[in-house]
Amino acid sequence: MPAANRFVLSGGPGGGKSALLAALAERGYPVVSESARAIIRSRLQAGLAPRPEPAAFAQAIFQQDAQRYQQSQALGSLRKVPALGDASLKTGSECSFTARKLRVLPRFLPRLTFARRLFVENLDTPCFFDRSVVDALYMLHAAGAMDDAAVAQYCSAYPYNRTVFFLPPWQAIYQTDGERDQTFSEAQQVYANLKRWYLRWGYDVVDVPCCSVHERVAFVLHAVTQAAEQGGAD
Repeated sequence: MPAANRFVLSGGPGGGKSALLAALAERGYPVVSESARAIIRSRLQAGLAPRPEPAAFAQAIFQQDAQRYQQSQALGSLRKVPALGDASLKTGSECSFTARKLRVLPRFLPRLTFARRLFVENLDTPCFFDRSVVDALYMLHAAGAMDDAAVAQYCSAYPYNRTVFFLPPWQAIYQTDGERDQTFSEAQQVYANLKRWYLRWGYDVVDVPCCSVHERVAFVLHAVTQAAEQGGAD
């Protein structure tokens, strides 16, 4: 899957990310779930404290996020398609064209099998990530477990679309539970710190307004369309 198709939803806890991602999944978009909550849930089920010490927790999140990133590559490499003007086949990551280009050159489409056409269409399908490797790198850096040089290396190895959606903590819906124990003030601080972090590493942060899930879905998909038109790949 090209980096341009990987869209991150980040921000502070309690901003409604889960509801928004669930709505996107219901519409048929691929969604990659958050690692931190899965780790906390697993520890609670094992009778452990929700989080280990910060560096260990950040490392566990990073490992899972990196693994989920690699697993999502299958969305862009399961099938092969012919490059324009070339009878040879290339994997999705090697393709030199997009479905948009093919749509303006319909004479090429009859040559593709149904499975290949399906893959070509999926080249332009965005995948939404509930946080990302970049979030985990922030935690590792904040814990003193990773320096700037290593962060830069991993940011290059795990690229996403430059447009990143940020959901601010929303007091009207904010709730704590066994997996989320931050106060609202702490959630706001996480939001501000992560926003500065993403900007530092070259991402364009788009704040998602506090409104209905339906309106948020429309807002995100409109922004995704704009990012595709402007070219959001790194």
